[in-house]
Amino acid sequence: SSFSLRNENAAVQVYEIDLPDLMDDKRKRIDNVGLKMAAKYVPRDLADESWVEKLLEKGFMTSEKSYGSLLGISYYLEKDEWKKLIRLVAGIMPAGSAICFDFPSTDESKETKVNKTLASGAGEQMKAQYPFEEMEVLLFECGFKVAEHLGAEGMTERFFADYNRSMPEHPMAAPVGVDYVFAVRE
Repeated sequence: SSFSLRNENAAVQVYEIDLPDLMDDKRKRIDNVGLKMAAKYVPRDLADESWVEKLLEKGFMTSEKSYGSLLGISYYLEKDEWKKLIRLVAGIMPAGSAICFDFPSTDESKETKVNKTLASGAGEQMKAQYPFEEMEVLLFECGFKVAEHLGAEGMTERFFADYNRSMPEHPMAAPVGVDYVFAVRE
């Protein structure tokens, strides 16, 4: 995420968890352009629960409300791995904390098929798809309540409507087959 590059509030602590190789590459790219990133790096695979211990070692406070961005992660985890990750997140976040994430829906649109093909071509595999109702139950079982859910149409209206009105010859749209959730820890 680029938030830690834009964050000017020193009271807001940003932690970034990612695979060590990806994190090293990102740090090199940021250094190469002369930017400073205030994130505390936690080089770990989210599929391995050791990230929790390392995050706590870096100073993450489980008693303070927090926000977690899990964008782009659910695609690469099996359903049981995703649920385990959400349970671990819930275990370190107090009530009132929130997460946001995207997930591949069960919509079998042309775009969904293209996304699967692109992922496969990049050596990756989309491991799970969810109907929204299943994701909502999974979140509830892990202690989260969905505060907002948007599909492609809702995301397009929210984030591209003004642009599309001003540039009708070059409209933009959120990808079909991807849903977005904002959920709050109860």
